Amino acid sequence: MDILYTANKKYIDMMLASIYSIYLNGGFDHITLHIVYNDFSINDILYIEKFIKGLDGVTLNFYFLDEREIEKYNIPKWRDSHIANARLFFQSILKDKVPKKLLYIDADTICVDRIDGITEYDIYPVYAVKDSLHRTYTQRFSELDKYYNSGFLYIDTEKWDNIDAEGRIVEFIANSPWNLGYPDQDVFNCALSVDIGELGVEYNFPPHVYLFDDKELRKYHAYRGLSAEEVLRAKDKVKVCHSCGISGIKPWSNNNINPYNELFMEYLLMVNPDFKREDLGFKEKLFTRNKRLYKEWLLLRNALFSMGVVDGEKQNKSLSKINSEFATKK
Repeated sequence: MDILYTANKKYIDMMLASIYSIYLNGGFDHITLHIVYNDFSINDILYIEKFIKGLDGVTLNFYFLDEREIEKYNIPKWRDSHIANARLFFQSILKDKVPKKLLYIDADTICVDRIDGITEYDIYPVYAVKDSLHRTYTQRFSELDKYYNSGFLYIDTEKWDNIDAEGRIVEFIANSPWNLGYPDQDVFNCALSVDIGELGVEYNFPPHVYLFDDKELRKYHAYRGLSAEEVLRAKDKVKVCHSCGISGIKPWSNNNINPYNELFMEYLLMVNPDFKREDLGFKEKLFTRNKRLYKEWLLLRNALFSMGVVDGEKQNKSLSKINSEFATKK
């Protein structure tokens, strides 16, 4: 299996922990890694190579990302970098090393069960898992029936090329009327929409599910892209844990709220026995000290968001002006 990661210097150990979890649990006989980076030093590359050499059946390719090649399309950066946007342009970056099938995985993931069954998906150019974002965000994209998380993508690169996916991505960025809060993910959904196939939630499982009991979870998932029933059905067959959606509090930081804290630290310490948890700022420490209060805050915020959701004819009407302006610009 060919697997693509995009990472900057800060995420090296997290990426290696993700790779190691796939090596141990993913079920693949051989893995070819494609790592796109923008700020690795020579020592960083040697550090990664040394770790990968200890894994039988794993080969490695590096690709330097010249961010100017993405900057020219005027796509917004994510956290002051284009490294997240690089997944959208993998064809241009990998060039002659583009494989027939490619699995893209975010660096902040841990594989906990076999994922080799992913190769059975062969109808759509790309497959992804629906995102649990609240509709107060996704309703701006009025023509989307579903909105997918871009942290786990299974790509048939020949089909991707046949639909001119990269060209459609560039065209959408050039004409988009919206402020893109999650740039690579918004572009992925809006540019490719009908050509995205759906994977089960178990392939990209969010941590917040483990914060709530079933009743709380149903409240939290009101007006979200994923239903509570969907995540509850997947809870006992999780394959990939993705540390997303916990207010930016990552499981390698000193906190008391992220349900993936122990899981991620287990693999991070396998990769780097000297790994130290990141210290949070004063406000974040207060925010993450009490799990019960944090849960109550999430549920309250969710209820307030739900008051801003518009439905049916009202939703279409509220977005019609934006859509008409978009059409005029095109």
